[in-house]
Amino acid sequence: MSATTPRTPASAAGPGANGPGSAPPVVRAAPDVDADSAPSWAALRAGRVALQRCTACGRVRFPPMPGCPHCGATGFEEVEASGGGTVYSWVRVHRTADERFAADVPYTIAAVDLDEGCRMFGRLEPPAEPSIGARVGFAFVHHGDWTELRFAGADGPAGAAGEPAAGPGSAGGAGA
Repeated sequence: MSATTPRTPASAAGPGANGPGSAPPVVRAAPDVDADSAPSWAALRAGRVALQRCTACGRVRFPPMPGCPHCGATGFEEVEASGGGTVYSWVRVHRTADERFAADVPYTIAAVDLDEGCRMFGRLEPPAEPSIGARVGFAFVHHGDWTELRFAGADGPAGAAGEPAAGPGSAGGAGA
């Protein structure tokens, strides 16, 4: 599933978007989906975050994989994330290595410890300087035929076309 999907950056949205002098649409490469990750991508599309819980040791893991990284067992059950977590660490990107993301800088990538016990990485919206330990919730960004998970604080954006949108467990919900 290696396709690209155009997305209008927030700075170019609105009247006159993509007109003379405005930034071109940002192109996002769709993820490569395999048998292990397909349920997670489908859940994101539906506004949910699917995690795996090992049936042997009970630990929750992400990303999806065929065996538990903690005990080696292959059995698991899918569990839905509650929608919240805390910022473990973060980095601000000021210069991108890929020109397709030039209109997005600066942006913030956060390592977030989910309430379920695993850690995920994703963009933090808005791209302000977060505090370590700050509570964040989920924000789902729809890119045509796939959905990206971002994190947002209580004051994060919600709803603009191509931007993080509220959904089950999203920012402004129980986890924010």
